Amino acid sequence: MKHKACLTALLGLFATGALAVDLNTDALKAMQQEGLDIVEQAKSWQSFELDVGEGGQCLQIAGPPNKVGANIVLRNCNKNAKNQQWTFDEDSRLVSHGDTCIGVAGNAGKPGANVVTQECSGQNHQKWRLDAQNRLHNELKKCLQAAGKPGEPSGNVISQNCGGSPNQVWK
Repeated sequence: MKHKACLTALLGLFATGALAVDLNTDALKAMQQEGLDIVEQAKSWQSFELDVGEGGQCLQIAGPPNKVGANIVLRNCNKNAKNQQWTFDEDSRLVSHGDTCIGVAGNAGKPGANVVTQECSGQNHQKWRLDAQNRLHNELKKCLQAAGKPGEPSGNVISQNCGGSPNQVWK
């Protein structure tokens, strides 16, 4: 009889504990989402505008921010456009709102290669820095450049040898 009472008490404790875990699972999920929201808000989103005249042309993904393989182009700046907002992550990658990164298509070391969105990786052609001349250059020493005649940028963005072109200066 004594053992039966102990067994009943233990089963009662286990049942109560199992219920507490179920309740805590929901609380943990809510706390996790809140944490993700805080991290998202803490990111320093910015746009990059080509610094040539009064054009107001910004780096933009030609499509939704999460589309891998989308072309990087220049479009009129729009501070509300999510596909024009970027953040540098801890690995020096330019990351979009869709968690895609700016990278170089094809032969990343070749001047004139097209710039597109890619799945983020540790590759050098996805690691960007803004230098003292306001050029965005990657670890391969290639700069983001508006294609076309300097001062008259076209819609496409390419990776080019860094130099003095105004089509490589971003603000």
